[in-house]
Amino acid sequence: MRTFGPEYDARLDRLRLRTQFEVIRDVMLSAAECDTWLTLRELARITAHGEASISAQLRHMRKPQFGGYTVEKRRRGVASNGVWEYRLGPAPPAMAEQLRLQEDVEESRSPSIEEVKVLS
Repeated sequence: MRTFGPEYDARLDRLRLRTQFEVIRDVMLSAAECDTWLTLRELARITAHGEASISAQLRHMRKPQFGGYTVEKRRRGVASNGVWEYRLGPAPPAMAEQLRLQEDVEESRSPSIEEVKVLS
């Protein structure tokens, strides 16, 4: 899955230009390691992304092409307040391996014709 333009080089830009999805996924995985549940507001404060966008990314995380994670949801506090909190469960083992392989392929892509011209 390609997100950035032709000048993007994963070896140079990956850490600097992480996608919204990657940021939210990594925060959720870190929280899960500590058995911590987070609300959309807490995630927004941590990531500086909007609550609606975070909610959409949490829905994407359930999809096979985005990891097939288990996204748990429960009410926080008084039920009538309408505050929900979320926790990310692990991706199924086969799905996690597929994602790792996909990232390896993206990072080891062949140089573009422009890169070859520069090197020549």
